[in-house]
Amino acid sequence: MNDIMTVLNINEETTFYTFLQKVSRDGFKRLLRVYIIHNERIIDITRDIAKLTERKLIKDCIFVRGCGFDTGYDLVYSLYQRLFDKTMSYKNHRWLN
Repeated sequence: MNDIMTVLNINEETTFYTFLQKVSRDGFKRLLRVYIIHNERIIDITRDIAKLTERKLIKDCIFVRGCGFDTGYDLVYSLYQRLFDKTMSYKNHRWLN
């Protein structure tokens, strides 16, 4: 597990909050940010999630290609599988917008 994940005590009960920063004109590309709440503070973990999920960063946001699916859930689902080697429930993901 990544050092930041240990420091922030990210575990199977952690809720990840995604924020849709931008959608391209054609609607097929999205830029997302990822946050968690730790000690009553909102922490931006976008860069760490990009590294863990091997996704591209553009303007400090995670680049996701595609449409017709929940891109935030897909991103968090990929992260959850990498960290915990299991599937997650919808309670582990929330949209901020």
